[in-house]
Amino acid sequence: MIYMKVGLLDIGKLIAANGLKPVTNPILFESGNIPTPDGLLSLEIFGTTSRERKYNYSYIDLNGIFLNPYVYKILKRLDRRIESIVHSSKRYIIDDNDKLVEDEEKGGTGLTWLYKNWDKLKFEKNESNVRNERVALLEAYGKNVLFCRQWVVLPAYYRDVNFKNVDSGQISHNELTDLYCKLLKFANMLQSSSEFDFMVNSTVGKIQETLVEIYDYFKHKIEKKTGLIRKALLGKSVDYGVRAVIAAPEFTTNKYDENIIDFWHCGVPVSLLCTLFFPFMLHELRNFFKEQYEMLGNRIEDLSQYDSRLNGSADLAPFDFVYNEDYYKKIMDTYTRSYEDRFNKVEIPLAQPANFPIYYKITLTDKDGKEITRDMTYTDLLFIVANRACADKHVFITRYPITNHLGTFPSKLNVMSTVKTQPMTYNGTYYKYYPIVKPEMRKEDVATFFYDVLKMSNVLLKALGGDYDGDQVSIKGIFTAEANAECDRLVRGKANILDIGANNVRKSTNENVQTLYTLTKRIKDVKVRKEKERKIDATVYEHSEFNNTTSVGINGKKYKWEQAQIDGVLYYKANDYIKSTKGMYAMATRSDSGNIILTDNLFEKLSENGKRFVLYHELGHIKNGDLSKVMTEKQAENIRRKRIKKILRNQVLDLELNADAFAVKKMGKELAIKGLNEMYNITLKTFDRQDKEILLRIEAIQENFK
Repeated sequence: MIYMKVGLLDIGKLIAANGLKPVTNPILFESGNIPTPDGLLSLEIFGTTSRERKYNYSYIDLNGIFLNPYVYKILKRLDRRIESIVHSSKRYIIDDNDKLVEDEEKGGTGLTWLYKNWDKLKFEKNESNVRNERVALLEAYGKNVLFCRQWVVLPAYYRDVNFKNVDSGQISHNELTDLYCKLLKFANMLQSSSEFDFMVNSTVGKIQETLVEIYDYFKHKIEKKTGLIRKALLGKSVDYGVRAVIAAPEFTTNKYDENIIDFWHCGVPVSLLCTLFFPFMLHELRNFFKEQYEMLGNRIEDLSQYDSRLNGSADLAPFDFVYNEDYYKKIMDTYTRSYEDRFNKVEIPLAQPANFPIYYKITLTDKDGKEITRDMTYTDLLFIVANRACADKHVFITRYPITNHLGTFPSKLNVMSTVKTQPMTYNGTYYKYYPIVKPEMRKEDVATFFYDVLKMSNVLLKALGGDYDGDQVSIKGIFTAEANAECDRLVRGKANILDIGANNVRKSTNENVQTLYTLTKRIKDVKVRKEKERKIDATVYEHSEFNNTTSVGINGKKYKWEQAQIDGVLYYKANDYIKSTKGMYAMATRSDSGNIILTDNLFEKLSENGKRFVLYHELGHIKNGDLSKVMTEKQAENIRRKRIKKILRNQVLDLELNADAFAVKKMGKELAIKGLNEMYNITLKTFDRQDKEILLRIEAIQENFK
């Protein structure tokens, strides 16, 4: 790793070595908007050509001795009395212990006094590493560097004025130029105000503080995420590189080795691999279509096998005429940028186009040995090609700022596509995580069916200094065999798990807390609800099928609940037991039957459409298996650590959005949004509370869950 060494500049040497010319006039322009010859935009000092104005520096004579602004800020942190000396507000002497002692009669003050007595002054070190580093910096430089008599002026190119509104008399000045003007004015005042001490002291203090303002200006331009170093240097874009949001892995399998994400492998979506390994994807796409042509023998003997409306035979179009780089790029661009087209079918090009398009067939074998033949889609094509192109490949994952050697690390990859996958075999190759393809799915529902984020093991998160609240990383593909072999050694090396202090940084934290909490949570005084004999009741709801009642015993009391069964799930509407106080309309229980309980005071206020939405939403929770994935929000509230609370609430919101997606599929986008709006208004009117979660869910549906 290469380090950039930064030190204090000897300004006097810089000026002498480069023969810099001084700026003496704070006035920028003469009449006619011509830069003054000795001003901050001077053509004589900074030049007339773009190159000259970009590289010609200048300086301001401060007409006195001043502290380097960075040194001044350090000294104020070491001893606040330094500020009193700079502004000449108090007098001090230096005692036998080399310490400042206030003495208004015999003491001295001011920067000139501090400069003369600098060698006598000592600053003690203590147990604070930060303080010791600051003291070491002061001891490393002589006072001719710590103090300065001139200040460097940045070339005019980087702070030129904007003449766009010159006709209206408005000329936009650069903020830095204004600071230089301010410094020049005070320096000129200091030269002409030597007769009165109080004026001199005031001016000296203003010059020192202006130097600090100039320092802070550059500091703000450089520091933090939007600063020069991270944004312009570390944030350079590279060919075949992408940025992606990191998301938590899901654990839905019974065995560890069945997960697509582990310590060695991250999950990279097909959409990102199309960019990361673009040259390899082009090569494998060409090979894949070559195979298809060879299998077909460059001719379709019976068109009716592809479309019953066609008959006869047809020749395929010349391979090189159709399959070129533009064709492959079009497929990848369509898949990457258009979610709704990911289940588009791959058309077979004919020499003489038929009346109806025909599509390549794909034959897959499931885990039970059953063969499935259907039309090939873009998802099938690019998933197979991506697996071929990325076999034995690595990616380098980087999160800026890089604070240690683990801020960027290599990882093997598994190809991700749809959220739900299944093991399949194609053409003799076994794919453990083959996408579930549903060409019949409505286009507006396809977006929520795919992963388009980077997923990696939770143990890698700490060293990156990131979390799952929208953090992004840069990803770069590793091409050559030698580089991939080196990455494999790095992944398996000790340096991949140890920090600079030889401590393990690959630790599992939050998910362990949640798991242990869920496994050890005890629910006290829970009494089982017992169902008694059901009695037929005449109450019928059109939106569902409530057609009988049941007497249920709860806490020693019996209540009649209206009951219905939809898609094998029991629903109960509580007449006089459940009362919602926080805007809850229904809840899915954790029982094996997957019962849904409806609150009487809110549920009955909904229209028929609103009730249908609530029922489908809760049914979505059961169908998705959400009840076993996350703690309830009430349980989350019991956890004191705010960070874990936030994680769980985000998980709960994700589950709500998935349930909404099920409801949208059942009743359509417009009716679902109408139902949510109705719930929001009833909650607001009943409890005088704005449910922000409902607003987020409405926005997600409107944007097709992107």
